Amino acid sequence: MMLLDVLRVDGGFTFDPRTEELVMIGAVTGYAIAVPGTERVVGSGSITRDEFATAFVALVRAYGPLLGAGGCVGGWYSPDRDVYLIEISEIHHVDRDTAVRLGARRNQEAILDLATGEFIPTGGTGDAAA
Repeated sequence: MMLLDVLRVDGGFTFDPRTEELVMIGAVTGYAIAVPGTERVVGSGSITRDEFATAFVALVRAYGPLLGAGGCVGGWYSPDRDVYLIEISEIHHVDRDTAVRLGARRNQEAILDLATGEFIPTGGTGDAAA
């Protein structure tokens, strides 16, 4: 399945470029928390595969060093903003309260519990760039 399909069907994904595989919910532990300044709006429900691919490649090119250092590409749908987004995420192996605080400090709308799939709001607004 293509990443855009996963995004539309599941509402989000975490992709590890080192393994070229999706990080499967329940197969790992930790919290996916975005790196500030990397969030990009890629479009609404009408986004095409070409538009998504162009945005994905641009993100990977812009933040390659973060990906090489263990970062992942996260994609998700923001119901608050009614848009699809992609960003660089890091997987943090900390307790829930620490993860929520880190997400809030990073002004993220939410973090993802990779063990359970829970989308945990942090009170932030996100930092998307068009």
